[in-house]
Amino acid sequence: MNNCTSIFKIFIIFSYLFHGLLAKNNYYLISIRRSSNDKEYDKESITTQIAINRVVNDIMNDIYEIIEKHKETYALKDAYLSDEVVKIIKRLPNIISCKISKRTVALRSIENNNNVLSNKYYNSEDILKETKWKGLEIQENQFNDETLAYSHLSLISQGQYKYTENSNYTYDNNYYFPSTAGKGIDLYVIDSGLKINFHEADFDTYKNTPDERIITCDGRIENGEFNPVFKMEDCLIESLDDDEHGTLVSIAAIGKINGVAKKANLHMLATDYGDFDDLTALDYIKQHATPHKTVVNISRGCDYGIECYSQDIQNKITELINYGIIIIVSAGNTYKSNCIGQIYTSCEGVIPIGAISNNYIYDLGMEDVYEPAISTSYGECVTLFAPGTIRVSREGTNEIIETVSGTSFSSAITAGVVATIMSENSNINYTFYSMREKLIDLSLKDVIRDLDKNTPNRFLNNGKQIVYQSSKSDELSDELSDKLSDELSDVLSDEFLD
Repeated sequence: MNNCTSIFKIFIIFSYLFHGLLAKNNYYLISIRRSSNDKEYDKESITTQIAINRVVNDIMNDIYEIIEKHKETYALKDAYLSDEVVKIIKRLPNIISCKISKRTVALRSIENNNNVLSNKYYNSEDILKETKWKGLEIQENQFNDETLAYSHLSLISQGQYKYTENSNYTYDNNYYFPSTAGKGIDLYVIDSGLKINFHEADFDTYKNTPDERIITCDGRIENGEFNPVFKMEDCLIESLDDDEHGTLVSIAAIGKINGVAKKANLHMLATDYGDFDDLTALDYIKQHATPHKTVVNISRGCDYGIECYSQDIQNKITELINYGIIIIVSAGNTYKSNCIGQIYTSCEGVIPIGAISNNYIYDLGMEDVYEPAISTSYGECVTLFAPGTIRVSREGTNEIIETVSGTSFSSAITAGVVATIMSENSNINYTFYSMREKLIDLSLKDVIRDLDKNTPNRFLNNGKQIVYQSSKSDELSDELSDKLSDELSDVLSDEFLD
């Protein structure tokens, strides 16, 4: 039974000077219920909300008196309350729980690479017939078997690639997607923040066109407090080591050049790693999101080897899914099963995503990528797998800006596919249950090698499963051929002059 509707959550910050020693801040989550008859706070009348607020304020005053009276019992190094104080607080009337907040981490691993061939050969009518999309767009991408640029897009828009020895054909690296491309769908990202200038082309808003969209930073959340952001350069949690993580996750989900849902709206919530910060972010989404038109991506979780499940997070997720919000989460980079005691993968109502290894290939060409990424988490809670490596490429060139790997990005890629499904089927009010079923139905089954037997063997697909292969004789594009011709002319000129 869902009992979260009658619980009011607050955050307490402890910051004391102990005889000249400044203790590190720690945060506690305290759940308070005024009456078992109270409904969800946001749905109560103004009169009842005022009554709840009065009870909360009275209890808060009692708690601070207890804290002051017992401060000599603190663990001074980290400013933790003693077990004795926590027990006293729990015995207060109307207190449901009192526990220390936990920290999450970004689920990312990084590597760097560089540089880039071409393809064609597809039948638009056949694709539209198979997918039943209203319209088709194709991002034609050159294929390079060393960098695998754009493979995170091409892999999700075709069936399994099969290697054929001595074949005259090569892998089709195009990305095929519905022309609605996430239009009208809001994608909220709870992460470290947003740097638009990292690659501005990916954050194109298509201003003054029919596809104009919103790219915004709704707010910054630290210490459980929400602060609106008025300048995009302020959309960062500067205390985090990996401040580009949120930008790269956003690019994978909605980037015009390197992303899946190229017309979706982006709402960044720059959020620190406390579960109280995530609670504030999730509550903000509940207050502002449009039901059945919103996807949330959360690419973070417990630190390696640590259990940090939160019932408060579960309760808030339950509220969101009942409201018609779809939540995609990364499975984790723990190298093991990751379904027990985790802040997100253990929650009901989310869609956890693992990663395959599209960061390099061996003897079987692109067939090699259908295996779990070396760091991906797995387990029965993982709904499906998606490409785990993206290579952010500069617009109009083959230059790779950055290569990043981790389930953070397989999750974001899946969130992008969810946005395209919702925009393409705008007449359907998708819920967590129906969207999960849709993703499973579209997925490629049993194509991932060497996967744990207790983990569902499903690979993300956006609805197009026809496999094309371009002729190796047509592999070089006109642009590249011209470039090689120019380089050859330069070499011959140098030889002649010598």
